[in-house]
Amino acid sequence: MKEIDIQDSSLFEEAMQAFEENPVILIQFPDVFGLMALPNQIGVNGLNQTKNRLPGKYYGSVIGSAEKFFAMQEDFESLPYLRGAEDYKLLEGSILRLRILSSEVNSAAVFEGTHQSLLFKDGPIRSLFRNLEQAFEPIADSSLFGGRSFSAPLCTSANLSGHKNGSIVDLEIAREFGKQKGIPLLIRSESLPVPGGSFPVLYLQKNGISVQRMGPGLEEIKAKFPSEIFLK
Repeated sequence: MKEIDIQDSSLFEEAMQAFEENPVILIQFPDVFGLMALPNQIGVNGLNQTKNRLPGKYYGSVIGSAEKFFAMQEDFESLPYLRGAEDYKLLEGSILRLRILSSEVNSAAVFEGTHQSLLFKDGPIRSLFRNLEQAFEPIADSSLFGGRSFSAPLCTSANLSGHKNGSIVDLEIAREFGKQKGIPLLIRSESLPVPGGSFPVLYLQKNGISVQRMGPGLEEIKAKFPSEIFLK
């Protein structure tokens, strides 16, 4: 398994080459390791095989273009507290849950009509996500998103599904996992600051934002909005 730093100038080319070998690669986020995959059924199958996936799970993604993520929403005007690109930036550093379909719809990337995606702050990781999202446009499978056009890489925790130890946070364990699973590339990001915990999860609803999970940076995000937007 090859390793490359997130700051390396050849990162995108190396990632694309790795995806030609395997639909899944490893990435080190500041405090946890994740799996990224092609946004189609090949990627889903790769994640299922890599994680020994248990039934009833679904996969999130990593946002390159926030505008394209929010464009999946069925009623684009239903979030009056988000008026455009500048407001989307206020949510950076969190995992966003967005309703894109009716609650009866489920797929490998949709749970009860919602899709969940990490909106990383601007920097080398987000630049990689943008480049991959653009490159994946010709191969993305819209059926994963109920017919919505979306090509961001699928993403999930790097571990066997249901493993008692949860997500992998140790580099050596990540290396061993990747080698055992035949993953061709590990993207390392040790040079980035560590936030000290999992990203907060925010469910964006018509009447406000529901905090589904606390996490580092949440209070900073909340301070950027009127307090009444956050639901009790």
